[in-house]
Amino acid sequence: MKKLAIITALVASNALFATSAFAESFAVSVDGTVTDTTCAASVDKTSVAMPSVNKNAFATVGKEVIGDDFTVSISACPAGTTKAVIAIKGTPDSDNTALFTTRHNAGDADGFGIKVKAGNNVVSPNGTTEYTLANGAVTAPYYVDYVSTKALGNLKSGVIKSTLNVDVSYQ
Repeated sequence: MKKLAIITALVASNALFATSAFAESFAVSVDGTVTDTTCAASVDKTSVAMPSVNKNAFATVGKEVIGDDFTVSISACPAGTTKAVIAIKGTPDSDNTALFTTRHNAGDADGFGIKVKAGNNVVSPNGTTEYTLANGAVTAPYYVDYVSTKALGNLKSGVIKSTLNVDVSYQ
């Protein structure tokens, strides 16, 4: 009888000091599609030749001077594909993170960033733009401009280079 009382007391004391650790359980459904084909994507320029501009054209910080453009074309998408998402990836400028940085080697210009626009919308570094496909295709023009990030007296003339990586996904 003493053994039963001791065991009962131990079980009761463990029940008093035990903490409840009940967790919820959820199911996650993963859905996708594997197709035999995908859309065809291309860019009309792999190098955008910006015009030569006098640094005095950048009288104030944030002054924008029109550069050039490039176009991403998407076509031949399989039936059921309704959207394309284009991501323009690159390093943000340290003075203005809405702009893409330019290279900083000897002989390079300093105090400038690159602005990318999809139509009238600014595409920030690593930003995306969604397009609706018409008959499995879309043409997406992008505009690339110079923007000063420093006052005129702190601008340095030289070569401007920047890298934009274009990624296209479909839905």
